[in-house]
Amino acid sequence: MYFVLISQKPRVFFPDGSKYEGQRRGGKPHGRGKHSYANGDVYDGEWKADKWDGRGTFYYATGQKQVGRYAADKEVGEAAQWSADGRTAWRVQGGARGEAISLEEAAAMTSPLFSPSCSAFLI
Repeated sequence: MYFVLISQKPRVFFPDGSKYEGQRRGGKPHGRGKHSYANGDVYDGEWKADKWDGRGTFYYATGQKQVGRYAADKEVGEAAQWSADGRTAWRVQGGARGEAISLEEAAAMTSPLFSPSCSAFLI
């Protein structure tokens, strides 16, 4: 067993006005990071080879928020989404918003998704 350390270079700015802050490997987002898009949307979570991959939170420019899991830039499994004012929540399955759920249920669905993460990965 050995550890692979991931670059902690702070920021990358893109011509479209977006920026990435976080861990990288081979110059691409890999590990934990945050991409702020030019339209105001933000993805904050885990990356693998320049793709959303793992646990993450997507903040919409409209103020809504979604917490869930991603694989190769796609939503997978069950997630929770909150309204901009935080008073309403919905269940999301495979990227499709479903029925409204209680705020308590939304919190319970997503709380195990965010445990402290490590800056190195075991291989």
